[in-house]
Amino acid sequence: MSKVIDRRKIAMGGHSKRQVKHIRNTAVHYSATKEGNTAAFERFWKGKGWVTGGYHEVILTNGDVELNYDANTISNGVGGQNTRMYNICYVGDGKPNAKQLKVLKERVNYNCKRLGVSVGNVKGHREFAGQSTNCPALNMSEFRKTLNSGVSSTGGGNTSKPSKKPQKPPKTSGKSISQMVQEVIDGKHGNGHAQRRKSLGISSNEYKKVRDRVNAVASGKQDKPTTTKTVQQMANEVKKGLHGNGHENRRKSLGISKSEYEKVRKLVNTGVHPSSSKTISQMASEVIAGKHGNGHANRRKSLGISQAQYNKVRAEVNRRS
Repeated sequence: MSKVIDRRKIAMGGHSKRQVKHIRNTAVHYSATKEGNTAAFERFWKGKGWVTGGYHEVILTNGDVELNYDANTISNGVGGQNTRMYNICYVGDGKPNAKQLKVLKERVNYNCKRLGVSVGNVKGHREFAGQSTNCPALNMSEFRKTLNSGVSSTGGGNTSKPSKKPQKPPKTSGKSISQMVQEVIDGKHGNGHAQRRKSLGISSNEYKKVRDRVNAVASGKQDKPTTTKTVQQMANEVKKGLHGNGHENRRKSLGISKSEYEKVRKLVNTGVHPSSSKTISQMASEVIAGKHGNGHANRRKSLGISQAQYNKVRAEVNRRS
Protein backbone atom coordinates (compact mmCIF):
# COMPACT_ATOMS: atom_id res chain seq x y z
CA MET A 1 0.00 0.00 0.00
CA SER A 2 1.48 3.33 -1.03
CA LYS A 3 1.81 6.30 1.29
CA VAL A 4 0.03 9.37 -0.10
CA ILE A 5 1.31 12.83 0.83
CA ASP A 6 -1.47 15.37 0.29
CA ARG A 7 -0.09 18.61 -1.24
CA ARG A 8 -3.34 19.83 -2.75
CA LYS A 9 -3.51 22.91 -0.53
CA ILE A 10 0.06 24.02 -1.23
CA ALA A 11 0.64 22.97 -4.86
CA MET A 12 1.26 25.86 -7.26
CA GLY A 13 -1.65 27.24 -9.26
CA GLY A 14 -4.39 24.76 -9.96
CA HIS A 15 -7.02 27.35 -10.83
CA SER A 16 -7.87 26.01 -14.31
CA LYS A 17 -10.72 23.54 -13.89
CA ARG A 18 -12.65 21.04 -16.02
CA GLN A 19 -15.41 18.50 -15.63
CA VAL A 20 -13.99 15.12 -14.64
CA LYS A 21 -16.03 13.46 -17.39
CA HIS A 22 -13.77 15.16 -19.94
CA ILE A 23 -10.76 13.10 -18.83
CA ARG A 24 -9.92 10.55 -21.52
CA ASN A 25 -6.29 9.60 -20.81
CA THR A 26 -3.88 8.78 -18.03
CA ALA A 27 -0.46 10.14 -19.05
CA VAL A 28 2.69 8.62 -17.56
CA HIS A 29 5.82 10.76 -17.20
CA TYR A 30 9.27 10.64 -15.67
CA SER A 31 11.08 13.63 -14.20
CA ALA A 32 14.31 13.10 -16.19
CA THR A 33 16.18 13.83 -12.94
CA LYS A 34 17.88 11.32 -10.62
CA GLU A 35 16.31 12.88 -7.53
CA GLY A 36 13.70 15.46 -6.67
CA ASN A 37 10.15 16.06 -5.54
CA THR A 38 7.25 18.31 -6.51
CA ALA A 39 8.55 21.28 -4.52
CA ALA A 40 11.85 21.16 -6.43
CA PHE A 41 10.06 20.82 -9.75
CA GLU A 42 7.81 23.77 -8.91
CA ARG A 43 10.81 26.05 -8.51
CA PHE A 44 11.87 25.08 -12.03
CA TRP A 45 8.36 25.54 -13.46
CA LYS A 46 7.95 28.95 -11.86
CA GLY A 47 11.22 29.98 -13.47
CA LYS A 48 9.68 29.11 -16.81
CA GLY A 49 6.65 31.26 -16.06
CA TRP A 50 4.22 28.42 -15.52
CA VAL A 51 1.11 29.03 -13.44
CA THR A 52 0.25 25.41 -12.62
CA GLY A 53 2.53 22.41 -12.16
CA GLY A 54 2.94 19.48 -14.50
CA TYR A 55 1.55 16.51 -12.60
CA HIS A 56 -1.46 15.50 -10.55
CA GLU A 57 0.71 12.92 -8.79
CA VAL A 58 4.46 12.45 -8.33
CA ILE A 59 5.89 9.09 -7.22
CA LEU A 60 9.10 9.62 -5.23
CA THR A 61 12.10 7.28 -5.36
CA ASN A 62 11.05 5.66 -2.06
CA GLY A 63 7.59 4.85 -3.46
CA ASP A 64 5.68 7.60 -1.63
CA VAL A 65 3.09 9.49 -3.68
CA GLU A 66 2.72 13.27 -3.67
CA LEU A 67 -0.89 14.15 -4.54
CA ASN A 68 -0.87 17.69 -5.97
CA TYR A 69 -4.24 18.26 -7.60
CA ASP A 70 -7.76 16.90 -7.68
CA ALA A 71 -8.84 15.30 -10.94
CA ASN A 72 -10.91 18.34 -11.97
CA THR A 73 -7.76 20.48 -12.06
CA ILE A 74 -5.90 20.83 -15.37
CA SER A 75 -2.17 20.23 -14.90
CA ASN A 76 0.52 20.90 -17.52
CA GLY A 77 1.82 17.46 -18.49
CA VAL A 78 1.15 17.07 -22.24
CA GLY A 79 1.47 20.10 -24.47
CA GLY A 80 -1.85 21.32 -25.87
CA GLN A 81 -3.82 18.28 -24.66
CA ASN A 82 -4.12 18.66 -20.89
CA THR A 83 -7.88 19.13 -20.72
CA ARG A 84 -8.29 15.37 -21.18
CA MET A 85 -5.20 14.24 -19.22
CA TYR A 86 -4.63 12.92 -15.72
CA ASN A 87 -0.84 13.26 -15.33
CA ILE A 88 1.27 10.92 -13.18
CA CYS A 89 5.07 11.20 -12.93
CA TYR A 90 7.74 9.05 -11.31
CA VAL A 91 11.04 10.64 -10.21
CA GLY A 92 14.03 9.34 -12.14
CA ASP A 93 16.05 9.64 -15.33
CA GLY A 94 15.47 6.04 -16.41
CA LYS A 95 13.10 3.20 -15.68
CA PRO A 96 11.27 3.31 -12.32
CA ASN A 97 12.80 1.30 -9.49
CA ALA A 98 10.93 -1.74 -8.14
CA LYS A 99 9.03 0.25 -5.48
CA GLN A 100 8.07 2.96 -7.94
CA LEU A 101 6.91 0.48 -10.57
CA LYS A 102 4.65 -1.29 -8.07
CA VAL A 103 3.15 2.02 -6.90
CA LEU A 104 2.83 3.30 -10.47
CA LYS A 105 0.70 0.26 -11.36
CA GLU A 106 -1.42 0.78 -8.24
CA ARG A 107 -2.02 4.48 -8.90
CA VAL A 108 -2.75 4.03 -12.61
CA ASN A 109 -5.17 1.17 -11.90
CA TYR A 110 -6.89 3.17 -9.17
CA ASN A 111 -7.24 6.35 -11.23
CA CYS A 112 -8.35 4.51 -14.36
CA LYS A 113 -11.13 2.84 -12.39
CA ARG A 114 -12.41 6.00 -10.69
CA LEU A 115 -12.10 8.19 -13.80
CA GLY A 116 -13.40 5.64 -16.30
CA VAL A 117 -10.20 5.56 -18.38
CA SER A 118 -9.53 2.35 -20.31
CA VAL A 119 -6.16 0.58 -20.32
CA GLY A 120 -5.77 1.45 -24.00
CA ASN A 121 -5.86 5.13 -23.09
CA VAL A 122 -2.96 4.87 -20.64
CA LYS A 123 -0.02 6.28 -22.58
CA GLY A 124 3.45 7.61 -22.06
CA HIS A 125 4.04 11.30 -22.72
CA ARG A 126 5.93 10.49 -25.92
CA GLU A 127 2.98 8.49 -27.33
CA PHE A 128 0.65 11.48 -27.67
CA ALA A 129 0.46 13.27 -31.00
CA GLY A 130 2.72 16.26 -31.51
CA GLN A 131 5.04 15.54 -28.56
CA SER A 132 8.81 15.67 -29.16
CA THR A 133 10.09 13.83 -26.08
CA ASN A 134 11.42 10.45 -24.97
CA CYS A 135 9.40 10.62 -21.74
CA PRO A 136 9.09 8.24 -19.99
CA ALA A 137 11.94 5.69 -20.12
CA LEU A 138 9.45 2.86 -19.75
CA ASN A 139 8.19 0.26 -22.21
CA MET A 140 4.56 1.38 -22.27
CA SER A 141 3.32 -1.58 -24.30
CA GLU A 142 4.61 -3.99 -21.65
CA PHE A 143 3.41 -1.73 -18.84
CA ARG A 144 -0.16 -1.67 -20.20
CA LYS A 145 -0.21 -5.48 -20.18
CA THR A 146 0.28 -5.43 -16.40
CA LEU A 147 -2.65 -3.11 -15.67
CA ASN A 148 -5.96 -4.18 -14.15
CA SER A 149 -4.26 -7.41 -13.14
CA GLY A 150 -3.56 -6.63 -9.49
CA VAL A 151 -4.95 -4.87 -6.45
CA SER A 152 -5.73 -1.17 -6.86
CA SER A 153 -4.82 1.12 -4.00
CA THR A 154 -6.66 4.29 -3.03
CA GLY A 155 -3.99 5.28 -0.56
CA GLY A 156 -6.52 4.48 2.15
CA GLY A 157 -6.65 0.71 1.95
CA ASN A 158 -9.57 0.20 -0.43
CA THR A 159 -9.17 -2.65 -2.89
CA SER A 160 -10.93 -3.87 -5.98
CA LYS A 161 -11.13 -7.21 -7.74
CA PRO A 162 -8.95 -7.61 -10.82
CA SER A 163 -10.66 -7.10 -14.13
CA LYS A 164 -11.09 -10.29 -16.15
CA LYS A 165 -10.43 -8.55 -19.41
CA PRO A 166 -9.23 -5.02 -20.15
CA GLN A 167 -11.98 -3.01 -21.74
CA LYS A 168 -11.46 -1.80 -25.27
CA PRO A 169 -11.40 1.97 -25.62
CA PRO A 170 -14.71 3.29 -26.97
CA LYS A 171 -14.86 4.03 -30.65
CA THR A 172 -14.57 7.64 -31.64
CA SER A 173 -14.90 9.25 -35.04
CA GLY A 174 -12.42 12.01 -34.25
CA LYS A 175 -15.15 14.55 -35.03
CA SER A 176 -16.77 16.90 -32.55
CA ILE A 177 -20.37 16.36 -31.46
CA SER A 178 -21.36 19.52 -33.36
CA GLN A 179 -19.78 18.22 -36.57
CA MET A 180 -21.60 14.90 -36.30
CA VAL A 181 -24.89 16.62 -35.47
CA GLN A 182 -24.59 18.75 -38.60
CA GLU A 183 -23.82 15.70 -40.74
CA VAL A 184 -26.89 13.85 -39.38
CA ILE A 185 -29.08 16.91 -40.04
CA ASP A 186 -27.66 17.07 -43.58
CA GLY A 187 -28.62 13.43 -44.13
CA LYS A 188 -25.06 12.18 -44.61
CA HIS A 189 -25.61 9.15 -42.38
CA GLY A 190 -28.97 7.90 -43.62
CA ASN A 191 -32.05 7.10 -41.53
CA GLY A 192 -32.51 5.03 -38.40
CA HIS A 193 -30.41 5.29 -35.27
CA ALA A 194 -28.56 1.99 -35.72
CA GLN A 195 -27.56 2.91 -39.27
CA ARG A 196 -26.49 6.42 -38.28
CA ARG A 197 -24.39 5.19 -35.37
CA LYS A 198 -22.71 2.57 -37.58
CA SER A 199 -22.07 5.14 -40.31
CA LEU A 200 -20.56 7.57 -37.78
CA GLY A 201 -18.47 4.74 -36.27
CA ILE A 202 -19.06 5.73 -32.64
CA SER A 203 -20.17 4.10 -29.39
CA SER A 204 -23.77 3.99 -28.18
CA ASN A 205 -22.99 6.55 -25.46
CA GLU A 206 -21.39 8.92 -27.96
CA TYR A 207 -24.29 8.50 -30.39
CA LYS A 208 -26.79 9.34 -27.64
CA LYS A 209 -25.10 12.75 -27.30
CA VAL A 210 -25.45 13.28 -31.05
CA ARG A 211 -29.07 12.10 -31.04
CA ASP A 212 -30.02 14.39 -28.13
CA ARG A 213 -28.48 17.40 -29.88
CA VAL A 214 -30.23 16.59 -33.17
CA ASN A 215 -33.56 16.35 -31.34
CA ALA A 216 -32.90 19.64 -29.55
CA VAL A 217 -32.22 21.37 -32.88
CA ALA A 218 -35.32 19.81 -34.45
CA SER A 219 -37.52 21.01 -31.56
CA GLY A 220 -36.09 24.53 -31.72
CA LYS A 221 -34.62 24.29 -28.23
CA GLN A 222 -31.09 24.70 -29.55
CA ASP A 223 -29.43 26.42 -32.50
CA LYS A 224 -27.88 24.40 -35.28
CA PRO A 225 -24.17 23.65 -34.87
CA THR A 226 -21.96 26.53 -35.82
CA THR A 227 -20.49 26.74 -39.30
CA THR A 228 -16.94 25.69 -40.11
CA LYS A 229 -16.25 29.17 -41.50
CA THR A 230 -14.21 31.68 -39.55
CA VAL A 231 -15.71 34.90 -38.21
CA GLN A 232 -13.73 36.82 -40.83
CA GLN A 233 -15.10 34.69 -43.69
CA MET A 234 -18.68 35.12 -42.48
CA ALA A 235 -18.23 38.87 -42.04
CA ASN A 236 -16.94 39.14 -45.62
CA GLU A 237 -19.99 37.24 -46.90
CA VAL A 238 -22.36 39.53 -44.98
CA LYS A 239 -20.64 42.60 -46.45
CA LYS A 240 -21.12 41.15 -49.93
CA GLY A 241 -24.85 40.74 -49.25
CA LEU A 242 -24.76 36.95 -49.51
CA HIS A 243 -26.96 36.54 -46.43
CA GLY A 244 -29.62 39.18 -47.09
CA ASN A 245 -30.76 41.92 -44.72
CA GLY A 246 -31.76 41.90 -41.06
CA HIS A 247 -29.77 40.33 -38.28
CA GLU A 248 -32.09 37.37 -37.66
CA ASN A 249 -32.25 36.53 -41.37
CA ARG A 250 -28.48 36.72 -41.64
CA ARG A 251 -27.96 34.55 -38.58
CA LYS A 252 -30.33 31.88 -39.90
CA SER A 253 -28.72 32.04 -43.32
CA LEU A 254 -25.28 31.55 -41.76
CA GLY A 255 -26.64 28.77 -39.53
CA ILE A 256 -24.90 29.95 -36.37
CA SER A 257 -25.78 30.68 -32.75
CA LYS A 258 -26.66 34.16 -31.50
CA SER A 259 -23.37 34.47 -29.63
CA GLU A 260 -21.43 33.51 -32.76
CA TYR A 261 -23.44 35.96 -34.85
CA GLU A 262 -22.61 38.79 -32.45
CA LYS A 263 -18.92 38.23 -33.28
CA VAL A 264 -19.72 38.52 -37.00
CA ARG A 265 -21.88 41.58 -36.43
CA LYS A 266 -19.15 43.32 -34.45
CA LEU A 267 -16.59 42.71 -37.17
CA VAL A 268 -18.95 43.95 -39.89
CA ASN A 269 -19.91 47.11 -37.98
CA THR A 270 -16.55 48.10 -36.50
CA GLY A 271 -13.94 46.34 -38.59
CA VAL A 272 -12.40 45.21 -35.30
CA HIS A 273 -12.08 41.48 -34.78
CA PRO A 274 -13.85 40.27 -31.60
CA SER A 275 -10.65 38.61 -30.42
CA SER A 276 -8.61 41.79 -30.62
CA SER A 277 -9.42 42.79 -27.04
CA LYS A 278 -7.67 39.67 -25.72
CA THR A 279 -3.95 39.24 -25.51
CA ILE A 280 -2.10 36.15 -26.74
CA SER A 281 -1.50 35.29 -23.08
CA GLN A 282 -5.21 35.55 -22.22
CA MET A 283 -6.23 33.36 -25.15
CA ALA A 284 -3.54 30.80 -24.28
CA SER A 285 -4.86 30.66 -20.71
CA GLU A 286 -8.38 30.03 -22.04
CA VAL A 287 -7.11 27.22 -24.27
CA ILE A 288 -5.26 25.61 -21.34
CA ALA A 289 -8.43 25.92 -19.24
CA GLY A 290 -10.33 23.98 -21.91
CA LYS A 291 -12.67 26.84 -22.84
CA HIS A 292 -12.13 26.30 -26.57
CA GLY A 293 -12.35 22.52 -26.80
CA ASN A 294 -9.90 20.18 -28.48
CA GLY A 295 -8.24 20.24 -31.89
CA HIS A 296 -6.50 23.21 -33.44
CA ALA A 297 -9.21 23.92 -36.02
CA ASN A 298 -11.95 23.91 -33.37
CA ARG A 299 -9.92 26.11 -31.02
CA ARG A 300 -9.08 28.67 -33.72
CA LYS A 301 -12.72 28.81 -34.75
CA SER A 302 -13.89 29.17 -31.15
CA LEU A 303 -11.41 31.99 -30.58
CA GLY A 304 -12.46 33.55 -33.89
CA ILE A 305 -8.95 34.47 -34.95
CA SER A 306 -6.74 34.15 -38.01
CA GLN A 307 -4.37 31.24 -38.53
CA ALA A 308 -1.37 33.51 -38.00
CA GLN A 309 -2.76 34.75 -34.69
CA TYR A 310 -3.69 31.24 -33.61
CA ASN A 311 -0.13 30.07 -34.28
CA LYS A 312 1.03 32.59 -31.68
CA VAL A 313 -1.54 31.31 -29.18
CA ARG A 314 -0.51 27.72 -29.89
CA ALA A 315 3.16 28.56 -29.37
CA GLU A 316 2.35 30.18 -26.00
CA VAL A 317 0.31 27.14 -24.92
CA ASN A 318 3.19 24.84 -25.87
CA ARG A 319 5.68 27.07 -24.06
CA ARG A 320 3.73 26.73 -20.82
CA SER A 321 3.25 22.98 -21.18
